[in-house]
Amino acid sequence: MALHILLAKAASTVVTGAVGVAAYNAARKAVAKAPFH
Repeated sequence: MALHILLAKAASTVVTGAVGVAAYNAARKAVAKAPFH
């Protein structure tokens, strides 16, 4: 039972991290294309 909880937390962390990285990359591209920099 504890293993299932651990795996669920690990999967949640990985998904959150992946979404964070994707958002960060999208923000960087938006800033790079913006005329004010």
